[in-house]
Amino acid sequence: MKNQEKMALPLGTVQEAKKDSVYCDPNKGRAGMPEIYQFLLSLGVTPNYLGFHYTAYALSLCMNEPQRLLYVTKEVYPDVAERFGTTPQSVERNIRTAIYLAWEKNGAFLEKISHHVWTKRPATSEFLGMIFAYFVYGTVEEKE
Repeated sequence: MKNQEKMALPLGTVQEAKKDSVYCDPNKGRAGMPEIYQFLLSLGVTPNYLGFHYTAYALSLCMNEPQRLLYVTKEVYPDVAERFGTTPQSVERNIRTAIYLAWEKNGAFLEKISHHVWTKRPATSEFLGMIFAYFVYGTVEEKE
């Protein structure tokens, strides 16, 4: 999409994010990197895996620009790779490792936040999407 104009989606009001914070529902406040790190830790993904850092940065990119969730391979992996000085293929592989860890250690929690019974591990775009939705919209229990 380098030469094409990015498609703006009606995903709600995306406010201008500060440098160290990411977009989240204005009624719930902003979720910064510390909140994303804490969430990944609660899933069982630890900082000694590159996927921890790549996933956290990918989530921050998606929270700032939700339309990136539609083009994970073309818009998220290359930007994460550039930030960390690696390749998009390495980013994808390491995020898949983070998903594997989360699935093995806390699969029930993933099902709870996504309100979906998974028969297999979620794909990277599904994983990023479910965490994005959790930060932006919360859970059903919080809204009741």
